[in-house]
Amino acid sequence: MPTELPPLPLCSSSFPAFRKEGAVYVDKTVQIASICEPVGVQIFLTRPPRFGKTLLLSTIETLFRSGVRDFKGLAIEKLWQETETYRVVRLDFSDVSDFADYPGFVRLFEKALIDRFSAAGFVYHAGLTDLITQIGRWMENQPDASIVVLIDDCDAPLTACLHRPDVFNDVQLLLSRFFQKMKTRSGCLRFFFITGAAKFCNTGIFTGFNSLEDISLQTNCGTLLGFTEEEIRTNFAPYLDRAAKVLGLAKPSLIEKLRENYGGYCFDRRALSRVYRPWSVLKFLEQPDEGFKSHWRLSGALLNAWPGLDNPADGSQTWLVPINHLQNSLLSLEPDPLTQLYEAGCLTIRSAEDGYAVLGFPNKEAASSMAQH
Repeated sequence: MPTELPPLPLCSSSFPAFRKEGAVYVDKTVQIASICEPVGVQIFLTRPPRFGKTLLLSTIETLFRSGVRDFKGLAIEKLWQETETYRVVRLDFSDVSDFADYPGFVRLFEKALIDRFSAAGFVYHAGLTDLITQIGRWMENQPDASIVVLIDDCDAPLTACLHRPDVFNDVQLLLSRFFQKMKTRSGCLRFFFITGAAKFCNTGIFTGFNSLEDISLQTNCGTLLGFTEEEIRTNFAPYLDRAAKVLGLAKPSLIEKLRENYGGYCFDRRALSRVYRPWSVLKFLEQPDEGFKSHWRLSGALLNAWPGLDNPADGSQTWLVPINHLQNSLLSLEPDPLTQLYEAGCLTIRSAEDGYAVLGFPNKEAASSMAQH
């Protein structure tokens, strides 16, 4: 690769690492500022895998820990007015999803809570009350709006035991208790943000968390994750030029093929915006000589949920669903196939009207992944 091209952001999901190595960063900080500015806001966001949720949390963590120190040249540098920094508790529930039984989950979960909350000043006393109660009492004694809590892949532990009802129910109860404690002690929270691939409306995970705002289908957040076509043209212009030359295509033809293969995703209830899957675009730009191949494979669990189709290879089949099924989609022992596949990125919103969404394949990559199975 010519040395003049900046690194592609493929090897890390750490915002400070991106900035340090000069990797291409698609500036989403105007939208980040808008969701982070209100004090005490509590937000939930779902997106399919490989859409940049972890990088988003790393960016928000950096903002609250260090202010705009690492944001030189980005839009938020001029937008962000706060000078105060905060203690940040950042949890990744995918780190606690590899367990054989419920006691195994408890060990992983409690270790993660102790490690992450201790970094913010919490001290665990073994042999006293249980861990979640101790965390609740510690939060109660913290100053108002002094702590930021960020949770990534919140659905991972439940997804890991989805087909083991006894384990699922126990894990669900423990997570419910943890989130209930976050709710009742939320006075100390400056910002509370949860991401995942699936919602929990039928599992009781967020029971009583009526202040949690789900922005997953909000129109103004439709491009918060994923690349818009304009962002690709602006941020990756040298890579597009290189790919066009390698493949012998005119640049408009290259963009059209990128759109057909990796674009077409829609995450807003009015179907007004479209984005590309970042991972697939970056992998293509890394090795354009490999062509427009698929960089995504579906899990066996998702394939088992597929509701049936005539010919996935042409990608033309569609399904009509109420929008509120996507807003209140399920992660339960009997998940709805269409909403589950929408959350996984297999399907997306093609159009929306009168409270209904037309779901279909977003692109050739998704359709071919299904056709191969």
